[in-house]
Amino acid sequence: MKYWNNILEFVWFLQSWANHIPEIIRDLYIFYRQKRTYKRDVIFVIDSIPYWYFLKPIILKTLSTKMNYVTLWCAVSKRNFKYWGSALKVLDELKALVGEKNVINCRSCNFLRYDVLITPGVAPRIKLGKCIQTFHGFGSFITIFSVDHYIKHFDCIFLVGPHHEWELKSLVLKNDKSLAKKLFVKVGYPKIDELFNKCYNRKEILKNAGLNPDRKTVIYAPTFSPYMSSLHLMGKEIIECVLSLNVNLIVKLHPLSYLKDEPYYTEGIDWDKELSLYKKYNNFYLAKELNSNPLLFVSDLMISDQSGVGFEFVVALQRAIIFIATPRKKPRNLSGNEVPEGIHVTGQFCGPVVKNTIELKIAIEKYLAYPDWYNQERLKLKKMVCFNPGNGADAALEVIKCILNGKKVPGSLRVSE
Repeated sequence: MKYWNNILEFVWFLQSWANHIPEIIRDLYIFYRQKRTYKRDVIFVIDSIPYWYFLKPIILKTLSTKMNYVTLWCAVSKRNFKYWGSALKVLDELKALVGEKNVINCRSCNFLRYDVLITPGVAPRIKLGKCIQTFHGFGSFITIFSVDHYIKHFDCIFLVGPHHEWELKSLVLKNDKSLAKKLFVKVGYPKIDELFNKCYNRKEILKNAGLNPDRKTVIYAPTFSPYMSSLHLMGKEIIECVLSLNVNLIVKLHPLSYLKDEPYYTEGIDWDKELSLYKKYNNFYLAKELNSNPLLFVSDLMISDQSGVGFEFVVALQRAIIFIATPRKKPRNLSGNEVPEGIHVTGQFCGPVVKNTIELKIAIEKYLAYPDWYNQERLKLKKMVCFNPGNGADAALEVIKCILNGKKVPGSLRVSE
């Protein structure tokens, strides 16, 4: 039976690649033809469209430095066009930045001899150059970013904050000392550099959303999983509670919450349709855009659960957050042993945790009256989870330059300490 399962898996693998063969051949031709210019090749892999916003600051920083010895490539996955309508807009943006010919198929990366490949996702099946992991959130190595998928197959790992450094030394390397040979660098979180540096216009963003700039603004940003998301537990009650107050409400769902045909993420619920019912309120805005930064910038208070966007809001803007208590199981590793809770849970000391809409309303009113409530806790979280605040892209670019030029990487971590 196992033999036949392997045969079927191999056949499925060939079929899944068959539709991509013409594109892969085209990419190989263009890539290796440009190799004759003797430039260094750097590939940014966007195998999920939301990853674009994690890589964009690094790409823009690289382009602004005019590194004439480097050719930039962006690898995208066609499955994104099925999932997110904004994928075409992102694709146009990529073509404008690196050139249409330099936007390639993700699967082509398995056959290209690049100098550096950078991704917040998983590594190619076949590695033909140096691979860098940037991560797509503050999540912990044990509970969110598994070692097997996000560390083991990479040469260089960008650590987001001190919590990653602690987890690496205290938990990860104890289980696998061979990982100590990899390059771990204290980089930070480039995605929120713009939030640290206040690069947005609040009035303009709120007016474009149809909201009153003179009102306080609350953003509700739950995570996606039906098993730990407040959206599935009491999402509509939360929305109705906030709408009853004299504030704006922005609802920013996790991108995966819109995948109604993927039961694992949504249980088949069409959240776009469900929440569109509230559009009749003049203080309600259902955000469809994938880039959360402008929405965070205009918000005075966030309501969330275990979503990483909550930490982006608190760390970069030092503004108030309220957590909705959601059920969760004790985290376990692949061996079935219990492991410490990740930062998405232990970091909830930076705001009150409420169990129902009565407690939620009280917490909102208290925050609006006393904005400095939990101020010291928010400062503590910032120091715990973010290296180089506001300068993550600069730190990332320095690492890329050093790897390309064979130099020692500044900020690299000696894991034997």
